[in-house]
Amino acid sequence: MVIRTGYAMLLLSWLNGASIAHAYGDIKAEFVNRLRDRIPPEGAVHGVIRATEGIGEVAVGYDVQSGAWYRIDGYAVRGQDCSGRGFSGSPNFRQVETHDFARAGANECLDSLLPIALLIDLVARPELIRDVERIDAGYLVHVEFPDGSREKAHAPDSSPHPAATPSRLWLRFDDECVVQFMSFLSPEEAKHGQALIRSRSAPPILAPVVDAVGASWKLASCSYEPVADCEKFDRAFVVAAAVELKVRLARPLATTPAAGPLSAPSPGGAGAGEYDPGAELSNRGTALGLGVVGLVFVSMGGAAWLRKRKSVAAAE
Repeated sequence: MVIRTGYAMLLLSWLNGASIAHAYGDIKAEFVNRLRDRIPPEGAVHGVIRATEGIGEVAVGYDVQSGAWYRIDGYAVRGQDCSGRGFSGSPNFRQVETHDFARAGANECLDSLLPIALLIDLVARPELIRDVERIDAGYLVHVEFPDGSREKAHAPDSSPHPAATPSRLWLRFDDECVVQFMSFLSPEEAKHGQALIRSRSAPPILAPVVDAVGASWKLASCSYEPVADCEKFDRAFVVAAAVELKVRLARPLATTPAAGPLSAPSPGGAGAGEYDPGAELSNRGTALGLGVVGLVFVSMGGAAWLRKRKSVAAAE
């Protein structure tokens, strides 16, 4: 079985749009409808996030139309091609298992780096949104995954386990539905946290993001494709990039090249769509009004990020 995600989920959500206000209230319906209107029907983005000290690198990509995606780092590779076939494994041994189905919600591993998949999921399944509050010039959105993760919420039997601990997420959006902050700790942190950094080399709702606090990671590159090149989401292409990344990270730091994997110029011309660290970082949305911000996790589960946040909160 092949599970397709992406813009098809948005089309289904349009069919349910009239019932959102009746089921969830006017403010939530307003937010969901406005967010849906700002997600483009197609377009793909590829980003590389690199540690500012030592070694460490993550490459991510997503295609809106097909729902294709990937995430690779020095330890693991996961993804789904444009046909809906999923794959996962470790580049250490050049072995990546391809499974015959893509688990819907498996792209949860992108959420803190490339949140577009999360936003599409919220529009398609507004029941995951527990509450929407109007705040100064924007919205505070409370999301809850009853069984502990967005991926588990997609399981065939998505009824939460009796002993499961819900996973809660608060997102602050501005009045144009541009995400300003994401918090796994509290609504207060979401309301007052420093706006996170994103690239403006792609429509902001598609752009990769990094945490402004601590500056331990940076956006090394970002390229945007108005229409996705599905070859870049193909298993063989992604696995080759993962192996190349693993080899580079094993070299001495001084010999690590500046360019990251999957950071080729966009089809718009030489260098078009490339991320410029000096000119393209901003804590504000662009005139497109389509931004997304997020947090960078060192590990798939983000345990290190949570520890850092807790230590900052304790210090304050």
